[in-house]
Amino acid sequence: MKRILTILAVLAFALTAFAQQQPKNVTIDLNQLPESVRQQIEQQAALQDTKAKVEQYGAWVGLGKELGSAIDGGLTAVEKHADNIANTKVGVFTMALIAYKVIGTDVVQFVVGTLFAAIWIPVFIFFAYRNIVQRQVLKRVTYGADGKVTDRTYETVNEGVATGDEAFIYFGCFAVLAAGTCAIIFAG
Repeated sequence: MKRILTILAVLAFALTAFAQQQPKNVTIDLNQLPESVRQQIEQQAALQDTKAKVEQYGAWVGLGKELGSAIDGGLTAVEKHADNIANTKVGVFTMALIAYKVIGTDVVQFVVGTLFAAIWIPVFIFFAYRNIVQRQVLKRVTYGADGKVTDRTYETVNEGVATGDEAFIYFGCFAVLAAGTCAIIFAG
């Protein structure tokens, strides 16, 4: 019985405590308020909205400033250390490796392609001249009693070859070698 009375007493105090609390928010239809009060409420709401936006923009600006400071500090440190490293032998070697990694393959392609062209173009010209171009070759020289040349005999070499199939084959080979050189230099 004592327990039941104790529980009822606690409930009675709890109910009176909840009954004394006043609600903090009251809902009223804005159309029922006078025009001047409605305008003040709308102005206060707009002002609070503007303040919230300004605070949010300020936070973004602060974040941007902090980010910029962090990036500036990081790049300054990288620049300082890169300069210190570049003044050592290991740093020079490292910079050379980095430069090779960035542009090395392009330089190697250009050098190899240029050397390839410098070798095959003169060889092609030599063989084309020897086998295609019609020319006269000195065959015999006759000397007189006083040791001076009295007569020279020439022989024509490669007559009619310049218009034949051999010339077409040589120039086809030239086109293939030129395309190969360009492929070496400008490959991707």
